[in-house]
Amino acid sequence: MQDYYTSSVLAQPNSRYNHYSAEIAVSFIKMLSNQINGGSISTRNMWQERFIKDVFGIETSNGNRQFIYAYVATDDEQERLLFLARIALFLTCADRSPNGEVYYCVTDQEQSTVIFKDICDIVVHCENLRRYIKLSLCQKKLIYKPLNSSFQIITPNEYKLVQNAHGVLVDESFVFNNCSCFNLKNIGQRTREKQPLLVVTASAQTTNKNKIFHSLHQKAINVLNGKDTDSLFYPTIIHELEHHNNS
Repeated sequence: MQDYYTSSVLAQPNSRYNHYSAEIAVSFIKMLSNQINGGSISTRNMWQERFIKDVFGIETSNGNRQFIYAYVATDDEQERLLFLARIALFLTCADRSPNGEVYYCVTDQEQSTVIFKDICDIVVHCENLRRYIKLSLCQKKLIYKPLNSSFQIITPNEYKLVQNAHGVLVDESFVFNNCSCFNLKNIGQRTREKQPLLVVTASAQTTNKNKIFHSLHQKAINVLNGKDTDSLFYPTIIHELEHHNNS
């Protein structure tokens, strides 16, 4: 059983829920989930569907997404990484962003190899994507040809690339010494990208003292408790209350 909270109640008065945009995102993510586990998003992880509907469905009066950065805390590390992989592929292939650049940030080449292999496995097993994607194993990069959009795994010497990103993805298991490139205020001030998205994931019981994770976790708690407000920020914290292993 899980207890989870989301901030969809923080939708601004001038925002609206675009059912069409939300369902595009949900359908795409479920298609990828089918490739991974033979089924749609599981009941145990229904927070993911709520997250997807809120982040990709709630729009401001100008038609852009309200939330441009999000924080997800859950103790299931494998599920966090799969979730980021699905979001990365959606932003690259289905978010209707021509020439969009999506980056998954890691700390070293070993991590980049593991993550990119997982992404490639999803693509290879998804016929609807495979025919439209060009893979570059040496660059840890893929290009979605219909939109000329790209997804790339990057390491510290390449972090400067995120300044022009359509999407940036970071997990707590990839801890950075220098987090200056993830300035949350700057991500919403780009001129080329109308609706960039930064997603950071971490453990719900995090004791990580790295500045970006510690401050985001505390901010998420404050927003969910009504002690802080930020119309651009979407926090989700999942607390595992009980876990039954039925054999």
